[in-house]
Amino acid sequence: MRFNVVQAVLWLFLPGSLLSQKLNTPTDFKSLTKTSVINYKYKTIEWAMPTSETVSVNPNVPSTKFSETSFVKKRKAKAARFIAEKQYDSARQQLGKALKAMPQHSELMVMIAKIFEEEGNTDAALTWYKKATEANYMGYEAYLKTAQILAQAGEYELAFKAVLYAKVLNRNAPDVQESVKTIAHLNGFVYKDWAFVPKFKLSGEADNIKICHGGGPWEAYALSEAFWEYEPEYAATKTVNSEYELEMIRYKENLLNGIIAYELMRLADKQVQYPEIEAFGIAVDEELIDQYIQYEIFGVKDPNFIHSLQSIDIQQIVQYLLLTHFEKLPEKYALK
Repeated sequence: MRFNVVQAVLWLFLPGSLLSQKLNTPTDFKSLTKTSVINYKYKTIEWAMPTSETVSVNPNVPSTKFSETSFVKKRKAKAARFIAEKQYDSARQQLGKALKAMPQHSELMVMIAKIFEEEGNTDAALTWYKKATEANYMGYEAYLKTAQILAQAGEYELAFKAVLYAKVLNRNAPDVQESVKTIAHLNGFVYKDWAFVPKFKLSGEADNIKICHGGGPWEAYALSEAFWEYEPEYAATKTVNSEYELEMIRYKENLLNGIIAYELMRLADKQVQYPEIEAFGIAVDEELIDQYIQYEIFGVKDPNFIHSLQSIDIQQIVQYLLLTHFEKLPEKYALK
């Protein structure tokens, strides 16, 4: 792994408002426990390795919702009836009228694209799916359909990049999951289907906290989290401007402790593997730490979080996925 612990410590201090932020390491926390009013006790337990399919995530994250006029609703309803009757020209006419009233309505564009796709006119379908993504970069279906058409046409590289946008926007939708694996295979590499689920549990009350963890880097990660959760006024020692920044610092500190413990383990045994911690090391190296936390943590806790991001944020998360969730990725697939 192209990674240096000292580099990680230094880099984590730098982003934006975190420039002067002090993040504690495992050595720091061990010292802090000696003066803490809380007694932290440890226990190692067995923990199964989760995949994305074992993590509970809403598979139907809503895309942009449009406030439609009655005129547009009527045109859509008529178009749907014409589509059911395979009267595609009439359906397009109705959707065209609706689009004149709401030119940025991406769902209408997707409906038009699907009509062309049903007719076998994939070039026109791709054009309309592209229009839909330009009008609404949060609409996962347009990216997914684009990927599927391109894959059928043998354009595997372009299909792969398109399907990753769908993956970021609606990560656990069954059709997205299947397409990611299939298109990755067509490109000659394997999708690494791991999920970030820290292997620890905190329990107890008052001044006695029990830390059950899965061993390895999770002991250091868990102790950091225990301080955030239970240590009096610990969070107040961090200087932030928002709740979002505070959560970012919390997970950066936890992950920093995990990666340091992991690197120390690897000094003794190079065969040790923790893919979620390894991915964090890559994120540090590639300056994609925020994207790691946004996708692996915030996006799992709240699937709608992804839909609060800007287009450039989505592109950076796609880049993060390219570098961390696929084996032996050729340089040509980089999006930078």
